[in-house]
Formats: sequence, C-alpha cells, structure tokens
Amino acid sequence: MSEANGFLAIKVSDDLLDQLVEDEDNVGWPVIEALHAAAGIDADGNSMFVSEQEGFALAGPPEQYPDGYAVLDVFGDEWMYLAQALVEGGSDIELYGCLHHEHGSIGYYALDGSSRLAAEIDTEGAYDEEAHVALVQQWQALIPADLRLSKPALFADEDHAVRDNEDDDAAEDD
Repeated sequence: MSEANGFLAIKVSDDLLDQLVEDEDNVGWPVIEALHAAAGIDADGNSMFVSEQEGFALAGPPEQYPDGYAVLDVFGDEWMYLAQALVEGGSDIELYGCLHHEHGSIGYYALDGSSRLAAEIDTEGAYDEEAHVALVQQWQALIPADLRLSKPALFADEDHAVRDNEDDDAAEDD
C-alpha cells in the first residue's frame, strides 16, 4: 500500500472537533462519517473509503485550537482521497492541508465558504518549479492569516512562501 503524510487543519462544530482530537493514533470511521455529514457528503457513496472503515491513521497526536480548528498529523493516502472529496463536494466546514505522497507528489487542499482548492504537483518526473511556486502561493493565500500565523511551520514553504509583510523579508536578510 502506498503512503502519504502531512497535515490537515479542519474547522467544524465543537462536538465534531472534540471527536477529531479524541484519539492519538486514529480517527475512527464514525468520526469520518460525521465529518462527511458535516460537509454535506454521503460517506457511504464514496467507494474510496470502503476499506478504511476501521479508521484513518494519525502519525502524531492531534491538536485542538481555541478558534475551532483541529490540526491532524495524518498518515496514509486515504487522507488525500478524503481531503479531495471534502474540497470537491463539501460545504459548511473549513479544511486546509498539505500531504506528501511517497510516489513524488504533494497535494494542497483548501476549502472555506467561498473558495476550493484541491491540486497535486508532481515533484519528480514532470516537475515544474514555476507551477509549484504558483500553486503554493495560491494555497497559502486561501489560508486564514490567524491560522497560518498560529502554525507557521505547517503552512510555510521556505522556497515558495507568501510573505505577510515586508518585515519577514528584512528578518531573513539579518
């Protein structure tokens, strides 16, 4: 089985948020179904998840933020399929994430009330630096500033970063 890892920051109701961060090793299938339901998607209608009904693996303990986000350190390519499904068909939740696949692709995901982004960049065979820079900048621009600033290491891409202000550039020159 192929693998992916990275993070997803998800903003949902307080009850679902508590469920997302309840277990350090796994997000159980009932919680995945509830996440689909909160986004207005039928989880049973998505055949990509039939084999995942035991839950989705976490690589580290999830974190909960007071502003309503759960930040999940995820492991497994099922998370890429989930992020894609939520971005393409979901609503009523927010989701921001970056997942690295072992076969040389990086997925960037963003979903809020008015914007959707689900895109992958091939970092091996057909790598295009300009396309990667443009994608990262588009993705970072969709992430709320308060979330991006609360977890800068997650949303930073040193080679492709969007600067919040001129002071960041001056600090790097020192």
